[in-house]
Amino acid sequence: MKKLISLILIPAIIVTGCSGLNMKDDYVNSTSHLASEDIDKALKSLPRGEGKTFITIMESTYLNLLAGKPEIDTLAAYSRTIENQVRYKISRGVKSFFFIETPDGYYASEHEIIWMHFLLCWGYSLKGDIESARVEVNRAAILLSNEFNAEGRFDDPFMRILCGLMWNICGEWDDARADFRRALQLDPKIKWLKPLVNMEEAPANILLLLGGTGYEPYWDPDAKGLVRGLRGVSFKSKGSRSGITLSGGEYESLNLFITPDSSYWYKRHEVRNSELSDVIDDFKYTQKFGVSSGKLVSHIALAVGGGLLIFTLIGGAGLGLVALGAYANSGEVMGAGAAVFVYGGYKGYDFASEQCSDARNNYRKEMNPADKYRYVRFLPEYGWLGWSSKKITPPVSINSGTKKIMLKNSYVIKSKGKAMTIGYYPDTNQ
Repeated sequence: MKKLISLILIPAIIVTGCSGLNMKDDYVNSTSHLASEDIDKALKSLPRGEGKTFITIMESTYLNLLAGKPEIDTLAAYSRTIENQVRYKISRGVKSFFFIETPDGYYASEHEIIWMHFLLCWGYSLKGDIESARVEVNRAAILLSNEFNAEGRFDDPFMRILCGLMWNICGEWDDARADFRRALQLDPKIKWLKPLVNMEEAPANILLLLGGTGYEPYWDPDAKGLVRGLRGVSFKSKGSRSGITLSGGEYESLNLFITPDSSYWYKRHEVRNSELSDVIDDFKYTQKFGVSSGKLVSHIALAVGGGLLIFTLIGGAGLGLVALGAYANSGEVMGAGAAVFVYGGYKGYDFASEQCSDARNNYRKEMNPADKYRYVRFLPEYGWLGWSSKKITPPVSINSGTKKIMLKNSYVIKSKGKAMTIGYYPDTNQ
């Protein structure tokens, strides 16, 4: 009966259009493997439906580098194709914030473009091509330092620390110290960075652990007013920011300092995204809101109508039995009729309630922009930094609370007699 009523009253199935782009749910398996430090499985489970776009190339390149594999050729080629577009957009004096429109139509944000150069620097250094690595970190430093618009440049203490470490990989300690100094100016709370700023020569061994599986988008419909709030997407961290120490190598224990987090990257991303074609985006979103609201109202109306129809058909049959029982002076038939009448009311209410719930779920699914939000995933949420004159030998072990953990992904990059160990620790409760 319920299926028949659905076919009569709800002939149209409400579906979300498929654009061929990767959705939030497509990353569940890959993120889960990353949280377990299984980089190979994280790579294998990356969604493939979108093909090779800026986002997917950045994600796979980062995961490969975490595993010590400098698979950067595709990203390097992509970087060359968008270089002129970066200059074009900046030279036209963008309304606010610099960005690029990639060949696949994605508007890459500031931190994503800077990270592209960090990844290339990282990859070239792993290949032993220090000159190319130096070119890439210099490009990143220019983007961090130059004034591109009247509202100010993008600058961030975590980014500056990473830029300093990239300079160090290239053997440019003075440039590294300059970035560390700038990070300290941006965030005076990181006083632990002062010893590095004051060192005339780079430490023999530096350790960088990258933490977290990356910020995740969620829908915050009440955050920014009516239309803004309806399409407002915010980001949240999943990392625990644990205090950890390093063990092994030539020492028993080395304290590691936790860096500032990358939350500002995504706050800037939110604001930038709101400013980008805001009139067009608002119009589209308001239009979508009207269509989806209309579907919701229609679906609920049909749900109520269907419930009433069920009650009318079944309840009417019950009343007929009651009347028949009264005519035949049969208490049993009257009792059965009353039971059928009550059952009709229950089934009508059950149908209406279920359909209203489906309508609300469909509405939220259609309106929720977080599920479809496009950005580069997996980038670190924060890091841990330490340095020593003693040798650090991967794979490194860490102490986190009462747990001792051997990191599955850590290795050394050597340059000009100095060494930097890079590792990854997800630091999640998963």
